[in-house]
Amino acid sequence: LPNLETKFVAANTLIGIEKPKQMMFRNPEIDRKEKELKEVRERHFTARTPLTKEKYRKADERLRAEISELLKNDGFPRETTEKLANWNPYDQNAHADFFDAEWMFGVTGGFDVVIGNPPYFNVSTINKEFYNYLSDHYPAIHTGYNDIVYYFIFLGIELLKEPGCCAFITSNYYLGNEYAKKLRTYLKAHSSKIVNFKDHMVFDGASIHTCISISHKKVTSDEIAFFETTADKQITSSDIESELSSFVINRADLNDNWIIADQSTAPIFEKIRKDSVSLGDISIIEKGSTSGKNNVFTISVEAAKKVKMEAVILRKNIKNGDIDRYKIHDRGNFLIYVDNHTTIDHFPNVYSYLKKHKDVLLNRNEVMQGLYSWSRLERPRNKAVFDAREKIVVPYRAEHNRFAYDNEQYFNDGGDIRAIVINDGKFSIKYVLALLNSILIDWFYGFIGKPKGKAREYFNKPLSLIPIKKISSADQRPFISLVDQILTAKKKDPNADTSALEKQIDEMVYALYGLTPEEIAIVEGKG
Repeated sequence: LPNLETKFVAANTLIGIEKPKQMMFRNPEIDRKEKELKEVRERHFTARTPLTKEKYRKADERLRAEISELLKNDGFPRETTEKLANWNPYDQNAHADFFDAEWMFGVTGGFDVVIGNPPYFNVSTINKEFYNYLSDHYPAIHTGYNDIVYYFIFLGIELLKEPGCCAFITSNYYLGNEYAKKLRTYLKAHSSKIVNFKDHMVFDGASIHTCISISHKKVTSDEIAFFETTADKQITSSDIESELSSFVINRADLNDNWIIADQSTAPIFEKIRKDSVSLGDISIIEKGSTSGKNNVFTISVEAAKKVKMEAVILRKNIKNGDIDRYKIHDRGNFLIYVDNHTTIDHFPNVYSYLKKHKDVLLNRNEVMQGLYSWSRLERPRNKAVFDAREKIVVPYRAEHNRFAYDNEQYFNDGGDIRAIVINDGKFSIKYVLALLNSILIDWFYGFIGKPKGKAREYFNKPLSLIPIKKISSADQRPFISLVDQILTAKKKDPNADTSALEKQIDEMVYALYGLTPEEIAIVEGKG
């Protein structure tokens, strides 16, 4: 077998080497030495005896040092030249903290093929120096809260020669994640095929929702081919694409928020958006507060009464699982709401209770940094939104739309809900609620809500993009009437069957957005 040491490299590919920004003239001796180094490695590749291999390895080391010195004289930073000289391609137990295709492989015009399965983790977990490097060197895709895989996807394409191909197996979260919008804008010009397994778990023991992406440095088609699983079933054929549904999308139709759908749905999207306003333009959307120590700040109604906590500082508390369509299920908990405007010693009973837990509250990270008082919630959020006379609440993660009406000023202690307050007088909150819970808007949200397995995430950005049809106050009244009937029935009996009323709303919503019977069948999965 040939000697493959110089053909395999372990390195941090995201970090390159610093080169002079301008080089008027390159020392021709560098080219001569690099050619000699290439020949040494070719000879090592076919060397048959340990003595011969050792000879070429020593020659390699000498040439690396000589080239390093020449580069330093040509203006390369000392740190760069030392890295180049000290990198030993023959040490198979070492890895380089940088990557340079020319130095390591002799490749100057890019690779024909890049294949990979990059790691997945959020860049917030890495050290500050590496984070700043990514921010400085990848401005085209960096947004601040990226997954590390986004940089590998970008770099994999950048490393190609013009006709080259990049094939990656990665998580599919970049297809809908808000922080991947700059990456999607970049991929719009380079993607040729995406195989999205959606909530089908491809790898045993791995909780990653997977996709395969095929990209090119220069594409030859105006369209991107998409393949998707249609059911959570085991894929048994090696011809994966034959077991998936497929469609194409013109890359010009994709912006930073990709709506990935068969072209047969395009007329439905157009009808949904026509004469509509985005929910974010008529409302305030706010994330629930976080306490940093729920077992202290969240307390049962009975326990609060027992120590006579001051009612003015308490708020009814709900969690993700307490929210159903139209209805909130009260679990009988209070949130002790303390923000920067709270003078805690004005509430002696609450203060006495919190003081018993002062040690654990002081142990919260940002309290230790002196960023806020030990008695305050970690993230109080916008109190006025949650104290609103009327609002809509939605869990941050659900398989289908679950929007509930709240006129009892419920708060949240874990950031796992979103509150929506309508601030445009032309829209009734109950009319908006009817639309949000309809089959049509549930179907639409499936294209804009970031998938998380079988569930979708209801974050501020995708929520703000939901189209709300503009109609007169008089035309909103039939929707409001049906919502009132549902709320009345749920108040009398939380388990009341309101499906007939909800069906009426669905039919009215279809008519409102002008859907045909054939389009309704598509929305309901029957077409």
